[in-house]
Amino acid sequence: MTLWLDAHLSPHLVPWIQENIGIAVLHIRDLDLIEAEDSKVFYSARQADAPERLSVEFDI
Repeated sequence: MTLWLDAHLSPHLVPWIQENIGIAVLHIRDLDLIEAEDSKVFYSARQADAPERLSVEFDI
């Protein structure tokens, strides 16, 4: 399983998640999807057999 992090999450989380949680992680920036519409990201994830995209929201 490879977790894809969306654009609103820092790419600096990738190594932290890999080291501390032990799962493979890619940031959509590294997949050339940083400017892509959500539908493109979902389609690309489906084609790559990635899990459902996770979203973390912070209300300020």
